[in-house]
Amino acid sequence: MEMEKLDENPFIINGEVPEEYFCDRTAESARLIAYLTNRNNVLLTSGRRMGKSVLIRHCFRQKAVADNFYTYYIDILPTSSLEDFTFALGKAVFGAASSRGKNALMTLVRALKSLSGKWGYDPAAGTPVFS
Repeated sequence: MEMEKLDENPFIINGEVPEEYFCDRTAESARLIAYLTNRNNVLLTSGRRMGKSVLIRHCFRQKAVADNFYTYYIDILPTSSLEDFTFALGKAVFGAASSRGKNALMTLVRALKSLSGKWGYDPAAGTPVFS
């Protein structure tokens, strides 16, 4: 039996999807934007390569979110430690703040100065903890 040649995939599956190519997910977008603008915590789950990242980036670009919030997208899949995660988070936040100008950068610096952490030990679980 001869294999049929598959047509070229019409969807963008790598990198940033331009707004004009974002389609469907109207209800999901509206719901996610409502959660974000009402300052709710959100957890999106599904299998890999189902469009979660594209949906998040699409919602971040919408006026209701973009005009009122600083947004940061970080892929934490390649992180394997707290140090890797902290570096990825810092890089994203600092990059976004520096591109927004001096006021945003100074706000970030003030916020970072107010953070503190503490390492400890949980004797019940027998594991180190960070708070």
